[in-house]
Amino acid sequence: MTLKNDTTSASIQRIPFHEDELFAIVDERTGKQYVLPKPIVDLFGLAWRSQYTKLTKNKLFMKGIIKMVIPTAGGDQEALVLERRFVHAWLLSIDANRIDQDYREKLLRYQEECADVLDAYFSQGSATNPRYS
Repeated sequence: MTLKNDTTSASIQRIPFHEDELFAIVDERTGKQYVLPKPIVDLFGLAWRSQYTKLTKNKLFMKGIIKMVIPTAGGDQEALVLERRFVHAWLLSIDANRIDQDYREKLLRYQEECADVLDAYFSQGSATNPRYS
């Protein structure tokens, strides 16, 4: 499988989510927002290699992943990024029974919020983030 490679450098945006911080990048050419999955993998004590394989082999996720150059403390580095619209589906694909119990509650809280958003969209026509209303 070949990943699309976007060599444009971009700045990282910090997104507070519950007690955590997620990281996003906007592709200035397309306006699409991408999320760095590696820090999310770390939040749940998951193995990056298996999640990388899931993201690069799954036909749905393959539509939303690219490699992008991002700024880091050690200088610009290439990273795998996932289009924001696919993050919910990816989080819901993680089996809470297969992760360390210390991270299970957090994952289930994230997954429940994803389910609430999807339910509100399909049952009410829209979803509102209470943290921003």
